[in-house]
Amino acid sequence: MSDLSFLVRGRSVDLVAMTARHALKTTLGLADEVLDLYRDQLVLVGGVEENSSSAWTEAISAQQNWFNPNKHRYASYLSNDGAMAAAAGKGDWPSPWLSELIETDRPDLVSARENDRLGDLLAGWMAPPVQAGAFAVSFIAYDLEDGVSRLPHGNWPASDHEMLRGILWTIALRADDAVSAQARAEEILVTRTRTQGLLVHPHMEGWTAVGAARPCESMEVEA
Repeated sequence: MSDLSFLVRGRSVDLVAMTARHALKTTLGLADEVLDLYRDQLVLVGGVEENSSSAWTEAISAQQNWFNPNKHRYASYLSNDGAMAAAAGKGDWPSPWLSELIETDRPDLVSARENDRLGDLLAGWMAPPVQAGAFAVSFIAYDLEDGVSRLPHGNWPASDHEMLRGILWTIALRADDAVSAQARAEEILVTRTRTQGLLVHPHMEGWTAVGAARPCESMEVEA
């Protein structure tokens, strides 16, 4: 049994991520530390069988308030079992998270699959450009009021699956090692005071780190 992760990215410039990146670098004065910031919308469905993953992908992409093919690109993956529980803060994040690409309209992923380099992207799918001394750290944030919920109205392959909708943030930053990168990313992303943290509101949002920090120099493919 697997979970299905449906990730949505804008076709053009992501103004939300761009604004947040600018605030980190200027308002918070982190230009020498923060290299880049990425944002994806995530729909995570628990307990999806591999033979029904394409049907689930089609059903999710038909939700127009989640995915607009004129504005977005998508990538649908099978995730290793445990991602749903971990996202809700009830277990350790599976490693690796993404085990198989099901369908996508992202040209970079299509090219990687055709050239048998998809494993590079699955290992660090939001990989920033290679840069020594830099790490990528990913977090999922979701509305606490919604949390893990049932599927909304739609033509679903089955009706008894849990679902979580949220945002996947990935920050690339300079750090001495993976441990310090992980801790620093949390300080930067999770709001604690008016001057600390920017993107995750812990009183309104649940959040979890997606695995450990990933060295950018080991990522051979830019996603």
